[in-house]
Amino acid sequence: MEKFSLKCFLLIEITFYSMIFLSDFLGLFPHLPITILKFCTVLTCLFFSIWYYLSTKSSSRYFVFITASLFFSLFADYFLIFTKFYFLGICMFLIVQICYCKIMQKNVFTMLAFGAGGSLIFCLICRLASIEINSTAALAAVYFFCLLFNLFHSWREQMGLFALGVCLLLFCDIHVGIGNLTLYVELSRGGWLDSWYRIAPSMVWVFYIPGQVLVTLSGLLRLDRGLVRIGERSPS
Repeated sequence: MEKFSLKCFLLIEITFYSMIFLSDFLGLFPHLPITILKFCTVLTCLFFSIWYYLSTKSSSRYFVFITASLFFSLFADYFLIFTKFYFLGICMFLIVQICYCKIMQKNVFTMLAFGAGGSLIFCLICRLASIEINSTAALAAVYFFCLLFNLFHSWREQMGLFALGVCLLLFCDIHVGIGNLTLYVELSRGGWLDSWYRIAPSMVWVFYIPGQVLVTLSGLLRLDRGLVRIGERSPS
């Protein structure tokens, strides 16, 4: 039953991903609500994670924080996709990073201090370059450096799918930043950075969806493709 449900989950995510990719890059499915489909990719991850908990009755803290991270990711996506409450959306994603930090059993205040310090340096550099940034950009920098903190420790701890998922989320956020460059700097038309800027909004989802799927699966799969309970370690 667990393997069948896993296959159904992956099939749904691959179908959503393929439709979003074909729509964004080739212009197919013009009448489909692609934006809602993007939102549903994380919703599916959350439903699958909750279903797994109910079916296995796992009490692992790993599962609790994975599910919490998906829950807050869903709210963040809602604010960033369907509203203009971008500051609130970034706050939700910052809570996601706190969940990741708790998964790795690292000190949350250390992560937040690292994020705040990185944001301060970012703001100083922008000031020296005469680039005006607002509170939303400053908070986004805090989030970004918290993500770097978690990525470093996930690879250091050899956390497999979780580390790979966080890495893909980093690539996603880099493209979010590229997609918002024109809010702060002027790009030369026709240059390589301008070309990157034009495809950045679509590239966000190329990395974001598989990143969330890998984070969801990180507690379920061993490298030998066998199912395990949330939080169990793979045999060495």
